[in-house]
Amino acid sequence: LAIGVSYTVNDSLSLSFNRYTSMRHNVSAGNWEQETDAFNIGYTVGGMTIGFQDATTDNAGWANGAKDDTRTLGVSVAF
Repeated sequence: LAIGVSYTVNDSLSLSFNRYTSMRHNVSAGNWEQETDAFNIGYTVGGMTIGFQDATTDNAGWANGAKDDTRTLGVSVAF
């Protein structure tokens, strides 16, 4: 299951929130649900876009109680 919502603040700034949920269907390994929540912000000026994402995954790798936090900064330039 994937669901997301985004909002364009103005021509340069956008915000979004996404949730991705998946279930491991392996009876011998257990059926742990993995869920990721991600917050994104993007800023565009001219031909350059700067983006930042903060994501948290619960039961990472379908391991009960495992947690994974990531932060990603991206810069792209078009010329």
